This record gives sequence, structure tokens and C-alpha cells, in this order.
Amino acid sequence: MSRDSAFTTACYAGWLMLAAAIAQWRILEVPLIMFSLKTSTGLLVSLITYPIWICAVVGAIGLICGRTWGFYLVYMSLALSTVGWKVPFLPFVKLLLPKENWGWIMFTINLFVVVLLAFCHYTIRHTKDEET
Repeated sequence: MSRDSAFTTACYAGWLMLAAAIAQWRILEVPLIMFSLKTSTGLLVSLITYPIWICAVVGAIGLICGRTWGFYLVYMSLALSTVGWKVPFLPFVKLLLPKENWGWIMFTINLFVVVLLAFCHYTIRHTKDEET
């Protein structure tokens, strides 16, 4: 894989990550509802939910713009969302697959995306630019 194709793949992954984050914007309402109920859980949920969502959006924008710092934010948001919240990277796939095995399928999809991005990141960092 060349450096340019790695940047292009990362850009497409960034667009998918941004679409997934926008598709799940309603998850941001949950802490606000819990705050209105005056529960201590609302603070904990907001301390978990908002950083994951912000890392996903900012990391996706970084990948779209071709910045390598976007990889680190996407890694962090995918790891936290997969392990903690079971948030799918591709939300529309959930509608197409059986509900019984959805947890494992979502984990496999997210793991595939992380491995693909890690390979692109490695390629970008360890190959020389063809123009220089």
C-alpha cells in the first residue's frame, strides 16, 4: 500500500466515523435527561459519553483532513465505545444482521476498522513520500 492510498483509506474511514457519530447524536441526550432527574449517575454517564463522542468527531475530522493525530483520537474512541458502550462503527449494519449475535459482529467490525486504520497509520509513518 502506498502512502497516498493509505491517506485515502484513512479519509474514507474518517467519513464513515463522522457519519456514525452523527447518526448516534441522540446518545448525547441521555446525560441531560439524567441530570434533570438529579441523579449522580448523570454525571458519570456524561463523563463517559461526551469524551467518546468528541474524540470520534474530532478524530474523524482529523482523518478527513489528512492529519495523523486523527488516528490516535479514533483509536481511543473506538476502544472506549467498543468495550464500554458497545457502539457500532457502522450503525446501519445493525439493521441488516440478526440480533442474537450482534455483540460479536459489532466487535469484529470495530476490530477490523482498527486494524485497517493501524495498517494505514503504519504505512503513512514508515514510508517516504514519493515526491521528495
